[in-house]
Amino acid sequence: MEYNPVPAMILENYGIYHLLLVKVGFILLLFYAAPLIKASRGKWTLTKHIIESVGIFVTANNLMVVWYGNSLIQAIGLV
Repeated sequence: MEYNPVPAMILENYGIYHLLLVKVGFILLLFYAAPLIKASRGKWTLTKHIIESVGIFVTANNLMVVWYGNSLIQAIGLV
């Protein structure tokens, strides 16, 4: 059972193979975009900071789900 809303919606409406296609497409997009982003020093620095920030947020969110059974997104009221 998938608990994240976007993958859950894709699984429910379109099936597992469409979810796989979306994930593979996202990975291919990252492989295409990475050299373009690395070409500019400012964009690469900004991208690294965004990835770090998202990583910290997702880690905190996952720890809250494990320990409290409620995510940070639910506590804020976004879901």
